[in-house]
Amino acid sequence: MSRFLLVFISLPFLLYSQSTGTLRGFITDSTNGGSVISANILLLGTKQGAASDLQGYYFIPGIKTGKQIVRISNIGYVTREIEVRVVKNTITQLNVALVPASITLDEVSITGQRRPDMNDPSISIEQIPLQQIKSVPAGIEADMLRALKSLPGVTSTGDITARYYVRGGGSDQNAVVINGTVLYNPFHALGLFSVVDPEMIKMLEFYKGGFTSEYGGRLSSILNVVTRDGNKNRFMGTAAASTMSGKMSFEGPIPGGRSSLRVEKVTARKRFKNS
Repeated sequence: MSRFLLVFISLPFLLYSQSTGTLRGFITDSTNGGSVISANILLLGTKQGAASDLQGYYFIPGIKTGKQIVRISNIGYVTREIEVRVVKNTITQLNVALVPASITLDEVSITGQRRPDMNDPSISIEQIPLQQIKSVPAGIEADMLRALKSLPGVTSTGDITARYYVRGGGSDQNAVVINGTVLYNPFHALGLFSVVDPEMIKMLEFYKGGFTSEYGGRLSSILNVVTRDGNKNRFMGTAAASTMSGKMSFEGPIPGGRSSLRVEKVTARKRFKNS
């Protein structure tokens, strides 16, 4: 009797598990193929849904079989509704490319600014946009290290060197980190040519204090550089030349995958001869 009762109770759960399917896929940007983070994927008429991760990936299990309407939305993109058929005991792949949308905001008037909490370590972080790097007068090429000298608390011993000093510390107490890897001896000869080309920079964060223990071994500052990804939709390239140097870049998708290739810089520089 107990065995029959156990089978009778578990039978609806077995039938339910066998009559459901799974939906998964990637949410990307239609312009460059990059991943869209925190996009909302909702099954209309149900309480099931998910959000995309850092790679744009989402996963929704236990979906009732048959036709389902999937709504994909995110701030800054046009909302899409797609009809998909969910098959029993099958993982259905649904990749969606969202189209960016223009957002028009009303007029904003700023009447005051709250004083930041002096105990908050985030006040020592400055994000340096690419436009600011290019706007700083350059000797030959735009230089991210030369742009740091225009920030408060940063000084230099002269214009013919790329070394900088933060709040009285030594130049060897500053760390330059590129994609999580410390760049040793980032200072170049006479401050003329840049170690990192500005065109390859995606994000530039400058910590003048209050950084975490993961950047151990430095006392003054941390320059965190994150490089750009290559274009995942099409191949493209750029080139530039001057009397002193020349550079070019090439980027594009890798066939058969979701990755991209970017060759940042091939530089030919004129040698200086001693008179």
